[in-house]
Amino acid sequence: MNFKIVLLMLFIIVTLNLSAQHTDEHHHEEHHPKYELGLSNGIVYNLTEKEIAYGLHTHFIKTISRTNKLGIGLGYERIFDDHKHNAVSIIILY
Repeated sequence: MNFKIVLLMLFIIVTLNLSAQHTDEHHHEEHHPKYELGLSNGIVYNLTEKEIAYGLHTHFIKTISRTNKLGIGLGYERIFDDHKHNAVSIIILY
């Protein structure tokens, strides 16, 4: 099977699974937990190389204010292609 088709199928399955688990029925004021661990995936299109690849992003954030509106953390992104693109970032949450 073509590698790009496998990546697309993986993206669809994981995305549907994660969205099915979201059951927030209460809408209240913006509130962030003391610690946040995030994970997202997707299909990435590279304009210069004209190719599609699988991309993954994860981050960890800790709120640092009494109102839970300010936080700081680290993020990591990876594009799974021939060149293995990696990125590490500092994240500020407001």
